[in-house]
Amino acid sequence: RCMLPVESITIGDVLYQKPDAIFEMSRPTKGDKTRTMFKALVATKLNIMIGNDPSCILDAVAAADAWMIENPLGSRVKGNSHAWSEGEPIKDMLDDYNNGLLCAEHRD
Repeated sequence: RCMLPVESITIGDVLYQKPDAIFEMSRPTKGDKTRTMFKALVATKLNIMIGNDPSCILDAVAAADAWMIENPLGSRVKGNSHAWSEGEPIKDMLDDYNNGLLCAEHRD
């Protein structure tokens, strides 16, 4: 079950209210890499909000937000697309941060 400890969160340039963000987090990512990026970026922003050190990830968060503006949620970016070749390294960095491999500690 996805928890969202805030009432809203901005991803790209879209403000998602808590129920909408939770709904989007629960949707499958298959066939649309914007959903993969969305989930990683939400997790990163929530990790920062709960007090994890953001110093090593702020540039990647900005890049992910910019990527989401250019590739809005639900725009069906494919895994073999040019857009994803630019987005995947950003998403991988967000994943590393969320998994405690960068400046934030892993939390259970």
